[in-house]
Amino acid sequence: MMRIEAVGESGCMLYLGDQIDPQTSARVCRAGELIRWQLGDAIIDMVPSYASIFMSVDLTRGGVGVFCQRLEAALQDLDRVAAAPRAAGALVRIGVCYAPEVAPDMEEVMHLTGLTRDEIVELHCRERYRVYAIGFSPGFCFMGNTDARLRVPRKATPRTRVPAGSVALAERQTAVYPGESPGGWQLIGRTAVDMLALCQRDEGALQVGSQLCFEPLSLADFLAAGGQV
Repeated sequence: MMRIEAVGESGCMLYLGDQIDPQTSARVCRAGELIRWQLGDAIIDMVPSYASIFMSVDLTRGGVGVFCQRLEAALQDLDRVAAAPRAAGALVRIGVCYAPEVAPDMEEVMHLTGLTRDEIVELHCRERYRVYAIGFSPGFCFMGNTDARLRVPRKATPRTRVPAGSVALAERQTAVYPGESPGGWQLIGRTAVDMLALCQRDEGALQVGSQLCFEPLSLADFLAAGGQV
């Protein structure tokens, strides 16, 4: 599937699927590389997401209609192009404390899943997660897919304040709140890692397509790393 639509007078949306899965995400990353390579001079900004890419077009290089035609031509061989190494990226390891003091929704997640605390931690740390999208707030990475046994709904009533570093579940995704904010995901732990800094560093910055995993930390190690209860 591939669909290109003009958005307003200076935007263009590329749709590459309708599923949240690693294959579609890899296709998004591959398309992004091709677009930067072939059409980079005509783009002001590009925002990849789960299955789409939004592009803000430089109108001095021609109208949106012309850009959409160039985009279609540039991507005609998309599915025959090998994945770019940058799309996979190095594995980023995030230490997480799952102690009750920083896991306010663990009991609810245990009730919803029928799993013990240890089983939830083991399943959460077992997977490698792919960054599907970055948004909601700067540095907030939507990652998946979690083990199907960890699938839980968002909270019926969102919190008005979620502490920075909170590690959370919603449906088959996981995330880390990079800063204090409102939020409706189920909180099962906390990290001392600065996710926004990881997204902003000069080399190896987190981006769509990056790979992460979580590693359990004791409460003492979490506090020693700068974490706060």
